[in-house]
Amino acid sequence: MRLEIHDLWSPDLNPPSSGLPPDIRNFSVFMQVAVSQKLHRGDEVFGFFACSSERSTSESQPSLCFDAFDWSAVRERVAGVLNACGDCKTWDEVIAKLAPQLEYADK
Repeated sequence: MRLEIHDLWSPDLNPPSSGLPPDIRNFSVFMQVAVSQKLHRGDEVFGFFACSSERSTSESQPSLCFDAFDWSAVRERVAGVLNACGDCKTWDEVIAKLAPQLEYADK
C-alpha cells in the first residue's frame, strides 16, 4: 500500500497544526496523523507521542523521539514510517506493522 499523510496535528498544542511545546528540547506531545492510501478517499487516524530523549514515554506507548520539536522533522519521520508499509496489502497489515510506533485510533 502506498500511504501518505493527509493531516498531522496535536490536540495538546495551540494551534493544533503549528503550535510548539513550551520547551522544544524537553517535551512529550501527543500527536495524531490522518493517513490515506494514495489516490483513494478516506483516511485512518493513528496516535503517537513525539518526545525528546529525556522525556521518552513508556515502552507500551507508541512514540517517536527527536532532538528538538520541529513540525517538518515529525512529518518527515512519520512519512518514513509509512513508507515501510509498501508491502502491506490491507489496512490490518498496515495497523500491525505501524503498531510499535503509531497506534491505530478509531475515529
